[in-house]
Amino acid sequence: MFGGFAPTPEDGFDPATGCVLLVGNAGPDMWRCFAADRPTGPDPLDRWTADRVSAAARRFGAGTRFPFDGPPFPPIQAWAR
Repeated sequence: MFGGFAPTPEDGFDPATGCVLLVGNAGPDMWRCFAADRPTGPDPLDRWTADRVSAAARRFGAGTRFPFDGPPFPPIQAWAR
């Protein structure tokens, strides 16, 4: 996890959203896991990431948004700031 924030209406989340957490990769471990379980077909990294992160989010009753969800594309870079 890289950080989080309390969204405002301008961020495009449901008003009931209490917190947004930003997750990402910062080293070789994710790539090793991806290489061991790489799906075939188009956009394998996007699909692999969505499967893993969505499964974790469901365990906590949370939702997900990804930079490849669009359009409209979520403003991931603005949220990271």
